[in-house]
Amino acid sequence: MTIASPLIKRGVQVRTGYVWGQGVTIQARAGEKDDQDVNAVVQAFLDDPSNQRALASAEAHVQCERTLATEGNWFLTFFPDPTTGRVQVRTLPFAEVVDKFTNPDDRDQDWFFLREFTETVIEAGTRPGTLRRRTQTRRVFHPALGYRPSQRPKTIDNIPVEWDQPVLHLAVNRPDGWKWGVPDVYAALPWARAYEGFLNDWARLVKALSKFAWKAHR
Repeated sequence: MTIASPLIKRGVQVRTGYVWGQGVTIQARAGEKDDQDVNAVVQAFLDDPSNQRALASAEAHVQCERTLATEGNWFLTFFPDPTTGRVQVRTLPFAEVVDKFTNPDDRDQDWFFLREFTETVIEAGTRPGTLRRRTQTRRVFHPALGYRPSQRPKTIDNIPVEWDQPVLHLAVNRPDGWKWGVPDVYAALPWARAYEGFLNDWARLVKALSKFAWKAHR
């Protein structure tokens, strides 16, 4: 509907313009030398061209807002480099997130996200000097950002755990006890369909009246 319905599409565009139209500035507080060092790290993260595409650019902000409007859930995966300290961030499609597991004693504390995706593998072909492509489906666990238990198993139910790739989940309109959020556009769908029906009926009425007017004029 966000793509096909002019009403919904325009509504999302107006919302995005109001939220991000003037841009946003993120920085650590100024003052002490330590604060300046922290701000330098923050700015380096935001200015990273890779992170600009996924998170920090104006285009990324718009895409984030559209995702919350159409899917109700937004996922970010972080890839830290233990050698340099550089952290790259990527968005994770909601369609690839199969399940979420929380603390059994505190359902508001996320522990793991189960991801299932299809990847293309390039490997040597049957003849020397050739390559071939094949697809394979993988299932992996990602820990929630900030969840760092003292014991970190390599697998859960024989599914590998990517401890170095934590995931941040942002959800909107999530009812109490639900795992996932509900898209903002969902509430507007009945009204958009009803108004489109009204416009279609009005167009037919005007077309019919124009025929009567044309005959009367003749």
